[in-house]
Amino acid sequence: MVVGRRTARNIRRSLQESLERGRFTQRFLLTTDGLDLYAGVVSKVFGFLCIYAQVIKDFRNNRVCRVDPRLGRGTQAQLDEALFQSEDSSTVNTSLVERLNLTIRQGSSYLSRPSSGHARFAEHLDDHMALLQCHYNFIRPHRSLKFGDQ
Repeated sequence: MVVGRRTARNIRRSLQESLERGRFTQRFLLTTDGLDLYAGVVSKVFGFLCIYAQVIKDFRNNRVCRVDPRLGRGTQAQLDEALFQSEDSSTVNTSLVERLNLTIRQGSSYLSRPSSGHARFAEHLDDHMALLQCHYNFIRPHRSLKFGDQ
């Protein structure tokens, strides 16, 4: 997790951390939105380790009017196979990470838009994000999981 603006440096830090923490034994599917910075950074960090696609959205009057998936790395056959094997979706999209980002913003007054609450120090924001991550992963009940009465 990297807190800050979407700069090439922060994108590289986030992807390198994922590469260091992950145990990648085979090619995986990585999707991002249409920000131009992603393509170069993904290529430098992952090389041929991933199949990379971008979701390009056209907006009119603050509404999405068209979604154009673009393949950035790998072949169309590899992308089709990765989508077929996916447990989450059969199309190229960023909906899961967008939903997670919204949940994080709603769970933190530091990150909600607009807000009078803000972190005065980066260390406090990092600590707050670690607590939020712990709460999300271990305490917060997830509706998609079936626990019965627990």
